[in-house]
Amino acid sequence: MNIGTSGLTGTIYAGKSKPTSDGTIRHWVGKKEDVTDEAVRAVFEHMYIKAEETGYYEVSLDGFGTMSFKRVSFPSGLGAEATGTAPRLRGVDF
Repeated sequence: MNIGTSGLTGTIYAGKSKPTSDGTIRHWVGKKEDVTDEAVRAVFEHMYIKAEETGYYEVSLDGFGTMSFKRVSFPSGLGAEATGTAPRLRGVDF
């Protein structure tokens, strides 16, 4: 199982892939599945957990950039705890 991102659409796919003969890229073989929402949620949750102690987490990927995550706490009576709502990403409940 491999996970990769379409350079054209930004969609994240999971499925089987194999490298091209020169090994510079991979291409899908067989069925692939759009896992964009699940992958983004997993990264969000991962960064949320990593930021638990300090309230902040940052990760860098050479040649791409840096992502940072800052945990936000709401004053009593505000936020998801009070309203019973959770953040939403492209129609997926958190």
